[in-house]
Amino acid sequence: MNNTQLRKAIQSVGMTTFIEYFDYFQQDCWSNTDLVELLMSERSYTEKSAKTKVVNARRIMKASLVAEALTIIANSKKAGLQIASKAKEKMTGSINK
Repeated sequence: MNNTQLRKAIQSVGMTTFIEYFDYFQQDCWSNTDLVELLMSERSYTEKSAKTKVVNARRIMKASLVAEALTIIANSKKAGLQIASKAKEKMTGSINK
């Protein structure tokens, strides 16, 4: 996955969704189906939208581009201060793992 593809994947997930559900996306104990249902129930996403978000978040994780994705979100003006701050916190946590 190149930088353009990564940015598109982040956009498909949504920066807020990526950060707020980051820990769920990383955990293998959550199946894609479980995550879709979670997003649909907590965020009222349609099934199609939730599937797109889950698949793209998991693609980022599988491609080992978590640090890059967090950096993009942390430096994005569109993310907002709270989400950018959470991304920075998670960057520290992902580096220490």
